[in-house]
Amino acid sequence: MGRERSGGVASGAGGIGTLYRLGTLGEWSDGRLLGQFLDRRDTETSDAAFAALVDRHGPMVLRVCRRILGDVPDAHDAFQATFLILVRKAGTIRSRESVGDWLFRIARRVAVRARVDADRRERRLEALASVSRVLPADGGGDLDHELLLAEVDRLPARYREAVVLHYFEGLSAEAAALRLGCARGTVLSRLSRARQRLRGRLERRGIVFGAAIAAGRTGWGAAVPPALAAGTVRAAAALGLAGATIESVVPAAVAGLARGAARALDVSRLRAAACVLVLLAAGVSIAVAASRGPGQQAPRPAVPGRAMPGPAKAPAAAKPDQSDALVFRGRVVDPDGRPVAGASIVASSPVDDDPLPRLATTGPDGLFEAQVDEIAIDLPEKDGLPAYLAALASGFGPGWVKIDRQAALKGPVTIRLVRDVVMIEGQIIGLEGRGVPGVSVSLAMIADLPDRFLERLQSDAGQADGSILWGEIMRSRLVLTELEVDNASPVLASVRTGPDGRFRIRGIGRDRVVNLVARADAIVETWVTVVTTTDPSYRPLSVSGDDGMHFQLLAPRFELAARPGRTFEGVVHDRDTGRPIAGAEIFAVWSGKWTTSDAQGRFRLTGMPKAETNSFRVRAHDQGYVEIFPIIADTPGLGPIHADIALRRGVRVEGRVVDKPSGRPVRAVVEYMAYRDNTYIKDYTDASILFGTRISDQVRHVTDADGRFRAVVLPGAGVLVVSSLEPGYLAARPLAPEAAGKVLDPGNFVYGLEHYQAIVPINPRPNETTAIPDIVLVPGRTQHVRAVDARGRPVEQIRYVLPEGSWPGELARGAEFSFVHTSPGKIKRVIVSTETRNLSAFVDIKGDEPDPIRVVLRPSGTVAGRLVDEDGRPRPHMRLELQYRLNGSESAEQDFSPPLMTGADGRFRIIGLVPGLSYTAAVLRRHERDERRRYEGILHSGEWTIKPGESIDWGDVRARPLE
Repeated sequence: MGRERSGGVASGAGGIGTLYRLGTLGEWSDGRLLGQFLDRRDTETSDAAFAALVDRHGPMVLRVCRRILGDVPDAHDAFQATFLILVRKAGTIRSRESVGDWLFRIARRVAVRARVDADRRERRLEALASVSRVLPADGGGDLDHELLLAEVDRLPARYREAVVLHYFEGLSAEAAALRLGCARGTVLSRLSRARQRLRGRLERRGIVFGAAIAAGRTGWGAAVPPALAAGTVRAAAALGLAGATIESVVPAAVAGLARGAARALDVSRLRAAACVLVLLAAGVSIAVAASRGPGQQAPRPAVPGRAMPGPAKAPAAAKPDQSDALVFRGRVVDPDGRPVAGASIVASSPVDDDPLPRLATTGPDGLFEAQVDEIAIDLPEKDGLPAYLAALASGFGPGWVKIDRQAALKGPVTIRLVRDVVMIEGQIIGLEGRGVPGVSVSLAMIADLPDRFLERLQSDAGQADGSILWGEIMRSRLVLTELEVDNASPVLASVRTGPDGRFRIRGIGRDRVVNLVARADAIVETWVTVVTTTDPSYRPLSVSGDDGMHFQLLAPRFELAARPGRTFEGVVHDRDTGRPIAGAEIFAVWSGKWTTSDAQGRFRLTGMPKAETNSFRVRAHDQGYVEIFPIIADTPGLGPIHADIALRRGVRVEGRVVDKPSGRPVRAVVEYMAYRDNTYIKDYTDASILFGTRISDQVRHVTDADGRFRAVVLPGAGVLVVSSLEPGYLAARPLAPEAAGKVLDPGNFVYGLEHYQAIVPINPRPNETTAIPDIVLVPGRTQHVRAVDARGRPVEQIRYVLPEGSWPGELARGAEFSFVHTSPGKIKRVIVSTETRNLSAFVDIKGDEPDPIRVVLRPSGTVAGRLVDEDGRPRPHMRLELQYRLNGSESAEQDFSPPLMTGADGRFRIIGLVPGLSYTAAVLRRHERDERRRYEGILHSGEWTIKPGESIDWGDVRARPLE
């Protein structure tokens, strides 16, 4: 009978006892276990080795699946499929000591594929199109965490291995170093670099890095259900038998997932081999062509296993649902429309940062056929990113087209390259006017220059709202993630400055805008924007925006005066004992740089900017220290700044957040706020919580899979506030005004009441761990809203804006959506619209209405006019803002994309106005960041409404001063 370990594998394979008796199960490396599994001469020991791998990495794999699919049977299917792929592909793993990293990536791909399949099934069930899939509490549907998983997957292998072992598998730096066969310092360095990359990428997507990584660090050690682990081990053992098929050992759903993901792996590996064969075939055809007469036609290079389309026959449209890869056919042409042979076809939104494989190579007639894994399209769409098919060829700048599932069905695509007639030539200049050698210059983004973009900037003398003009570029940009292809194609990889600080980049093309980033320890990380214009008279233009954005649009030849980087170094120690603190995390607030103290408490941050003051966050929560927010003053010169940092232990408060009806755990964020009359505040003068309630996301504590949290707080009076990561819970009952007024930042506290699901006063004693009773969250009533037109017919593809949301809101494929009224009795105004039919309406909901709530959409309205000054002259390129009345004295801003602007003649036109809403139109001051002075005045007569389908022309209007 199989032996069961606590939290481990309950194996049906009796051989697991063999390894336990040898006493080597916990000591064997991944590579040794994998090798033993592949050695089938002793099947008992081989199966036991596989069971050990499931025992070691199973919790991580299951958590990845649950994060994407929820705690549903689909997650268990994905778990089994992941390990069955390991059975089939174990011999192909290149880094055998990093099986966990390999499983992490496979698990994520399998889970995403399972979710895509589930979404596809839902789309096919038209009768159930209005029913949303609700993911339970075990992390499923947590968008922030899904984006974290996606970004971890994109990390280079050396960084990803360290992150998976340390954060997701819970190994210490020492243990991770032992597993990877490198020094502890190497692991810490890789973790630091990985955090820097993750922080930048997540925050560019609007995700709070601290909350996401905190969620990533908790709950990964949850046990795999013994039955699931044992069934997986038994299936693997049966699959290892000669002649056994995957369908014979697992259910069809698991077999389909495993086969689909395994085929995708095979396709990605075959691409590289196919590229080599294509090049060989092309080389042979060139040699043969030299021996042919001028009237003879050379044969086309063949793609292995697939014939190239003939010149007289247009590529056929791809047939849907034939495989797990979408087929794109098309032609690459030069700027004059002539076919380009030998161009490389790549996908611009890869799943990871590894060098991109070439999907296809064009033949002499410029034709190509490229297979793109569905995941490469579906995953970016889930993450809010576009997917592009790009073509690269020597002597040209890249061309690209946006791709999706529909594009694969519509037939051939044409990718047009641009002329590569502009070389970017730059020089990085240091403080003394000398070139800085060894600076890495990377390409981060390419975009086509919009029509008359430079002309508009020049005519407005830099006064145009750059955030809007820049938005035009962002809508068509090609984002590059360390894009590299083989030597036959242009290489758009990083370059380094030479001894004189100079560098050259070509292969961009003319009339393009590019982002370059310069990095080196000796300088502050610097981003520049360059336009590849051929106009010799072009001079750098300033681009400013009302959001505070300001940068220069540089010419192709430029000098960049990089700010010299400074070094911050010191020791983190215990304030009371003076002992060094290892593993403390030091984050530079403004530069985004991050590091961890070593065994002697030492830390070092390079490339820091020189500033009057430097703000940091320093924490060691896992060791019981209160996070601090030290501000370190500048010192003369550019030499290193030495700053020792003292942490003081706080008090641990432990608890659990649960669902009231079921008692199950709930994923939530727990924040601590001290009371102003707390007598211990004087002992923690630099604590982060004293600098504002939400100054530091690191003060937040995320519950684990069991709903548990352990917060480090100050002794004495304070309060814990709980915000659920799962929707659908009622808002907390507010504190009495007297108690609420004691919170350090009562304004922020009261403002956040709508977002708190529980408020718990605490008063822990010094030096004692305080356990509090379970914090119970109460689910609200789910209400359904159904949209119909004036004839009562369902209106599909609707967008809805909830009171807590922002325009344009969420998209519902069907005619119905659901939400939970978090404050029953209080009116919640919900906006419903559809762009395709230009219909909209609003509905006020109190939370006690009969279900479903029916809302009738009416034709939207339009307002037009011309903004003029006191003398009647038009006011061009002025930003307008539209606000609508929510209820009572509250209002919300309606966002437009692109934002509302007057044209060159001062005219404006606002469409999509919701009938019956009370609107206010305001004129914004140019480049004003102070919220109190942001508004110049209002238009028309204060608040106004519009009737269904009404179109109003206000004529010439002036901004009326705000009262």
